[in-house]
Amino acid sequence: AANINTPDAINEAIEAGAHGSGLVRTEFLFQDRQQPPSADEQADAYRSILERFPNDMVVFRTLDIGADKSVPFLEQREEQNPALGVRGLRLGFHTPELLDTQLRAVARVAGVGRMAVMFPMVSIVEEFVRARTRFVELAAAEDADVSSVEVGTMIEVPSAALSATEIAAEADFLSIGTNDLLQYVYAADRTVGEVASLPDLLRPEMLRLLSSIVTAAHDSGRWVGVCGEAAGDPTTALALIALGVDELSASPRRVPAVKDAIRSTDTDTLASALATALKGGGTQVFTALAIAHGTPS
Repeated sequence: AANINTPDAINEAIEAGAHGSGLVRTEFLFQDRQQPPSADEQADAYRSILERFPNDMVVFRTLDIGADKSVPFLEQREEQNPALGVRGLRLGFHTPELLDTQLRAVARVAGVGRMAVMFPMVSIVEEFVRARTRFVELAAAEDADVSSVEVGTMIEVPSAALSATEIAAEADFLSIGTNDLLQYVYAADRTVGEVASLPDLLRPEMLRLLSSIVTAAHDSGRWVGVCGEAAGDPTTALALIALGVDELSASPRRVPAVKDAIRSTDTDTLASALATALKGGGTQVFTALAIAHGTPS
């Protein structure tokens, strides 16, 4: 699958051979404008994307702003540590008119195609349940049948990762956001050069954490995806598949290389590589595997 940041990325994703989208970043509808888009405007945009992927799942993430992301029409209070402040779903709860309008729009296009909606920056299961309940309430107000719409959450906060079992019992799927999860696990801002190399998805502790999330999802009969930058790197993509991740969603230009990497290896080889990586040296193990199969990252 491909990550969709803008409408232009849809053509790129289709040309790259992507099967749907594991992450539609809906922020493109809100940026560079003085008023938020209406429910009808959003619904039209969502419908146009769904119609381009008639047989594949499309996952819409609700508005994820705050920290390093902002929109002109919303005045956000300056925070000393915005990465730990009011962002993602937290902002949605503080500006319910924005979240409600977006959820109404999603409800209005239910049935157009295979669709899911997910919430960013969920920290505890109660936040997810609150958001999911609100979606169901708004859908009822719209007289929309959303029984076919899967409702899931991003796992990008350590507390969410540690409560994946509880969240998976309530959600239809989990989507791991490796960019933020790595940053928070290692307490290392990815924009600060001095510590940018510290977060490493292929270290044993990170592999164990990811494995626990996948296990929690599968034990509840849920699927789990990854939509962070790691999904677009052939080396880490192999590790994610070895861990049992069900879907990878990458930027369109990276889709072909990731598909080649996955097709070039087999389950036994990946299992052996993972067993070695869990003891240390995961970067070397999976890099060597990717190179051996002609798909270096």
